[in-house]
Amino acid sequence: MSQQEELPVFVYGTLRTGQENYVRFLEGKTAREIPATLPEHRMYVADDYPFVTDAMDESAVVGDLIFVEPAQYAAVLADLDRLEGYQLDELGSPYLRVKRSAQYTDAEGATQRIETWVYHGGLRCLSTMSEDSWVGSGDWLTYVRTRRP
Repeated sequence: MSQQEELPVFVYGTLRTGQENYVRFLEGKTAREIPATLPEHRMYVADDYPFVTDAMDESAVVGDLIFVEPAQYAAVLADLDRLEGYQLDELGSPYLRVKRSAQYTDAEGATQRIETWVYHGGLRCLSTMSEDSWVGSGDWLTYVRTRRP
């Protein structure tokens, strides 16, 4: 699998539309953005930041599909990799960029699946996983509204 394959990026935390890292890294560089979910995944929080990992249940993570403008794709993906601390073939990275299937509702109301890049929690994040750090709604924006002072 090519680590430069030009897939949309599924974002679920501070990179979601309108959030601080969206403004810093994605604003003005996207062709389109679509609300979506990441089935069979759970969201957790470590050091006040979200991370996701695969789940063996019906859990899903809420987020956005980000379709980066083709002319800016390589630069944007490199910026996102740096933001997430991702290094190819480095399992100790805070986040790992992996290929996963997300789903969204198209204009006709049908559910569609699409392959995406997703930043999963790396070993450091996974070591903090507990029921106390689990975001049951799978939605970072809901979590921020209801859990933060």
